Amino acid sequence: MLSRLTVLALLIFTACDQASAPEITAQTTPAPSQPALGEVRSGTVIDVIDGDSLRVEVDGQEVEVRLMGINTPERDECGGERATTALQDMALGRTVTISWEELDQFGRALAYVDVGDGLDVAAAQLSTGNAVAFSIDHPRFERYAEDEADAVSSALGMWAPSCQPASDASVRIAALVYDPAGPDGDNRNGEQLGIRNEGAAAVELTDWVLRDESTQWRYRFPVGFTLQPGDGVVVHTGCGRDSADELFWCADDPLWNNGGDTALLLDAGGNVVDRWVYGPKG
Repeated sequence: MLSRLTVLALLIFTACDQASAPEITAQTTPAPSQPALGEVRSGTVIDVIDGDSLRVEVDGQEVEVRLMGINTPERDECGGERATTALQDMALGRTVTISWEELDQFGRALAYVDVGDGLDVAAAQLSTGNAVAFSIDHPRFERYAEDEADAVSSALGMWAPSCQPASDASVRIAALVYDPAGPDGDNRNGEQLGIRNEGAAAVELTDWVLRDESTQWRYRFPVGFTLQPGDGVVVHTGCGRDSADELFWCADDPLWNNGGDTALLLDAGGNVVDRWVYGPKG
């Protein structure tokens, strides 16, 4: 058995040996900094996800960018592939200037993306009818709203009967209550969108869709639901029991923005049958 003096000597020796040993630190390469909001940076587009989202290499770091101020159809929707191809043609492999503005609900950076001598790719998507302009205010809001309006009046892209089969039904959005009485969230069924069959023939709305200007909200009409000539139906945001003149979206939250939004009515082929705009853009 070691004596107390021997144990103490060993402890002192070990401590001194550890103190004199050179400190070993791991050599790491600093990670590239994430672009900050409000910052303007240059990078190379390495991938196009869809018509309004892309990946950009900035100082060796891959960053996912969502185009500010617009929304294009999803890939599986009418016009989705066309919008994606258009963005690929404009930006893939190109050097772009990116102006970071804010974060979306998924934590992605919303940004303006300009190619070459100032081609704003979001504005180009709008002017060719490949996108809907958001109604929220932002620095390029007025230009984007004008670009969308010009595409609508010229029946370009998604504003043309470009999906097959195109419906000739005269179903229209007749009214929209977007800010009912009471706090938002307490009166979801007070949010109401009404549509009416203004034609001379009954219209079956199977696979017809109501949507807002975002990617999030889509309502598909019940299978077999039919509007007779002159009849209308009210679609409530909240839950309830469907009937011949009332339908219920059953959304978890209010969906029509109080400050402005766009309601779109799409037929079974994905064609935009009618459009209702309110707020700053309307």
